[in-house]
Amino acid sequence: MQEQYKQVKKFTKALKNNHIKTNKHAPVEVNEVPTLIHEDAGVRLFNLQQEENFEYKDAVNNRDLVEIADGVCDGVYIEFGKLVQHGISYECFLELFKEVCDSNDSKLVDNEIFCDNEGKGMKPATFVKPNLRPILEKYGAIIK
Repeated sequence: MQEQYKQVKKFTKALKNNHIKTNKHAPVEVNEVPTLIHEDAGVRLFNLQQEENFEYKDAVNNRDLVEIADGVCDGVYIEFGKLVQHGISYECFLELFKEVCDSNDSKLVDNEIFCDNEGKGMKPATFVKPNLRPILEKYGAIIK
């Protein structure tokens, strides 16, 4: 597992360098500590992800596994780009992700999750909201 972590860390570093080198005509923020980015940049990232979600949906409807894989990988690439732009390092991300996973696990009651009609997990009395602020601050974020 340690080797996979090293590979993902290497990927995020390469992605960061790629953002710096290839976006000279359409500047992309690359931050070193967790931070907010310009609202226009956030909207652009949202729209990119939404486009990928529609392509994924089409691939699912067309039962096209190749395009499903492409859509999932493109989506992950965009999400990692968000991390780079927001200055969320790989190490910070791992801590944030663990906190969110632990929070999601708190939705389990007797090893079952209760879902609404849309399939979204409902929050029982045992639910614990993820405490992300201290993790972000540990990595240099200044939060109002």
